[in-house]
Amino acid sequence: MAGTPSPSFVCLLIMRIEMTGKIDRILDGIIKFFGVIAGILFMMMALIVTYNVVMRYFVARPPVWAVETTEYIMVYATFLAAAWVLSVDGHVKIDILVMRLSQRNQHFLRVIVSFLGFLACAVLGWFAVESTYNLYTRDVIMMKMMPWPKWILIAPIPLGILLTLVQFIRNLVALLGRKEFAD
Repeated sequence: MAGTPSPSFVCLLIMRIEMTGKIDRILDGIIKFFGVIAGILFMMMALIVTYNVVMRYFVARPPVWAVETTEYIMVYATFLAAAWVLSVDGHVKIDILVMRLSQRNQHFLRVIVSFLGFLACAVLGWFAVESTYNLYTRDVIMMKMMPWPKWILIAPIPLGILLTLVQFIRNLVALLGRKEFAD
């Protein structure tokens, strides 16, 4: 029959759906893993800051490494958490304006925001990878209390941006496949 798909086409479609599901589960796992790591880093940062305050005000001997360590942890935690926060729709929004729009316009706005987020991540990611590679090849060292290769300190930036870019793509695919957009 002319309108009936062949059994091989159906099998390929089922395999593609299963593969897409596996890829989604892998991506979800990676994003959640880095979200958990970021959560642990934020807790470590809170403990270090608390320790620093106690040592400064009660013992009068603040640790020299505390501020610098929390600066580095902040970079890691922020960029490793970004994709997870996006995946759970936890980024800051101005709901009061969005809620006044129709469902179709809200959906359209989500598509535009996801596309712009994708573009921003693509551009920032390019420069972040380029900068990290440049620092690595030139062997630039951060000359502070704790000397570190600078590329290690900014490595989570391109990683976090890449994961966030992937999540924006996943959001776009999901949004464009919805009924609200097809109408």
